[in-house]
Amino acid sequence: ILDPEKTKSRSVSTLERSDSLGEIQRVNQYKIVLQLGAGAYGKVMLAEHVDTKKKYAIKIISRAVLMKRRKKPSVMRRPGAPPPVSPAEDLNDPLNMLKREIAILKKLHHKHV
Repeated sequence: ILDPEKTKSRSVSTLERSDSLGEIQRVNQYKIVLQLGAGAYGKVMLAEHVDTKKKYAIKIISRAVLMKRRKKPSVMRRPGAPPPVSPAEDLNDPLNMLKREIAILKKLHHKHV
């Protein structure tokens, strides 16, 4: 949820799941209405603020999937090959890509973001 006032102070979300299917019904003060799309790491959901009834798009990322797709440095290297890049320095690492996306979105000031 990209509300600059709320993202600065809150980094952990509270999820409420339905009993039967295990699908997410609430994220903090937002009620999940429907799924808008899905990608490699998670889903984009249409959500409605419980008090104001204003609608938002929420991206829900699966931490487990994200961590599984992280590259592990190779122990074996060819002679003369450059040293492996650590996951913290790898620009194509899924966790770094997510952090970069969050940083960019926090800088945007647009009525539709």
